[in-house]
Amino acid sequence: MDQSVSCLFAPSKRCTQCGKEKLLTDFGMLTKGKNGRHPKCKACRNTYNRTHDKQHPEMKKARDARFLEKNPLFEKTRHAKWYKKNRHHSLETGRHYRQAHPEKGRERSKRYRTRHPERAKETRKNSYKKNRAYSNAKSKRWRENNVEQQQINNKNYRQAHPEKTKEHHQRRRAAKANAVINDLTHAQWIEIQVAQDHCCQYCQKRYKGKLTQDHILPLSKGGSHTLHNVIAACRSCNSKKHTGTVLCPVQPLLLTIAQAKC
Repeated sequence: MDQSVSCLFAPSKRCTQCGKEKLLTDFGMLTKGKNGRHPKCKACRNTYNRTHDKQHPEMKKARDARFLEKNPLFEKTRHAKWYKKNRHHSLETGRHYRQAHPEKGRERSKRYRTRHPERAKETRKNSYKKNRAYSNAKSKRWRENNVEQQQINNKNYRQAHPEKTKEHHQRRRAAKANAVINDLTHAQWIEIQVAQDHCCQYCQKRYKGKLTQDHILPLSKGGSHTLHNVIAACRSCNSKKHTGTVLCPVQPLLLTIAQAKC
């Protein structure tokens, strides 16, 4: 049957608002209404609802709040669908807003990092991998323009992470001496001290927390800054040995749980 002919026999209804004869499908469902449909067509109802919402914004706000309470995932799902379709537009709009309102953008980013620290850390890590050269250049420019603040940051970091600071100094010293292998970590250094029961390898006296790193083959003679070339010694014995041979036969730690630094 032709579509125009079928429309003639389709059930219809007259809208009480606009007075036009329309198909039943153009009317919303209403259990108590005639033919189970609303007396006003969908177009007229939409126009009325928009006008009513503009005239009574507080009622609209309360109605939306009640709806979201009953359907908490509705807004999130709708936003996710919209973002998939308009991702480029959304990113471009956000970029323009941050350029126009830099302070608000920074505050929003700070709140996000506070609420989601792990996710923010992972994002920064991935971003650094993709833009390593740009990130290094940006950090260098910031340090050059904020010398005093950088000194304060370095001081606070050294106070908060003394073990990391010592490890950095030892590795830097080994790098200056052109050590072939330079991979000793703080975890391995702790393991060496525990294996020696926090005693000096030479005098066998206990110096827990005060032992120093002694290289069996000194760095100045081509030794490496690695697990199998480092033992724990007190300051006095380490100074006596200096760059000479070991004061007594030693057996370096061969087995380790801690991983070397790549």
